[in-house]
Amino acid sequence: LLLLLLKHCGAKLKSDNPSALKEVVSLIQEQSEQVVKANGKEHNQRVQFMMDAILDLKKKRKRRENQIDDKIRRLKKWLVTIKTYKNHFGVTSLRISWKDLTDGALNRGRWWLVGSAWTNATVDQPSRKEKEIDHTKIDKKAEGESKLFSLAAQQRMNTSVRKSVFCIIMGASDFEDAFERLTRLELSGKQDREIMKVLVDCCGQEKAYNPYYALLAERFCEYESKYKFTLQLTFWDVFKQLETTSARRSANLARLLAHLIIKNRISIGILKVIEAEKLSSSGILFHKVLFYTIINDTDNETFVSVFKRVGHGAVENSFVCSTIAVLLNKFSVKMNDDWPDDKKKAYRKRLKIATKMLDGF
Repeated sequence: LLLLLLKHCGAKLKSDNPSALKEVVSLIQEQSEQVVKANGKEHNQRVQFMMDAILDLKKKRKRRENQIDDKIRRLKKWLVTIKTYKNHFGVTSLRISWKDLTDGALNRGRWWLVGSAWTNATVDQPSRKEKEIDHTKIDKKAEGESKLFSLAAQQRMNTSVRKSVFCIIMGASDFEDAFERLTRLELSGKQDREIMKVLVDCCGQEKAYNPYYALLAERFCEYESKYKFTLQLTFWDVFKQLETTSARRSANLARLLAHLIIKNRISIGILKVIEAEKLSSSGILFHKVLFYTIINDTDNETFVSVFKRVGHGAVENSFVCSTIAVLLNKFSVKMNDDWPDDKKKAYRKRLKIATKMLDGF
């Protein structure tokens, strides 16, 4: 306990009252010498170690244990820096299994290193049955890719980039798989904008809303901020086409935008370009679904933050706030008689909070 106290508080004690500490150390040395003379032998190792620690504190010498602690501290700091870098730039870990590290290295090489993948012709050849199974899998995969390409043509994916993005989004096993494959496309210039455009288009074409597209869009926004701007431009194009958009597409895209607003990937200020008096029935449906989702699918803190973010710089955003307030009051879903009383109360309260916040800005 005394050694632990010296390790953590010794430097502070010395800086607070160095003269008193010097007197204490001198007394300890005197008592130590008297004990050695009385016993006629030196201290055991534990006592000697304690005495050395006290003398090191007096002479301002760093013990080896403290030097090791400094190294560990620097190593921890370096690891935190690596973790921060990974989260900031969206670096995704490779999915390398234990089998890849052991058996896979003999058959395919170390595929996670550039130029290290290979095919070993000397390994045991598979049986005829295994070959037939492999060919069946390959045929099915080729058939699936062929169907995706034909579907891409039907969906008016008229460039090779759009077709590739479409096939990856629709053929991925989950949103993380799609994200990894899309980032490996290495699109140049403005070609990466096609990712968000195809994603939004695919979401609108679904028969029912699929949160897969929202998770994928959110992942790209985390990865790089330029995708937020691309999404904003894409939704502005959607707003221009609301007059001719089907009800199903409007509802799907409204829920997609609501998810991104709730997750703070896009500001609700994106609605500033909307002209309420010119909205068609599809446009009205879009805003009803949007506001209903924001009001009902958020906790209190998130709901408040959605409208609070648009109020920063009230002078510049006064027009934006007034536009959103008009849309909210005009196109929010009317309460249904079948709703429970607590739901009606919560819905009415949140509408009041949002309106008050927007009017306050």
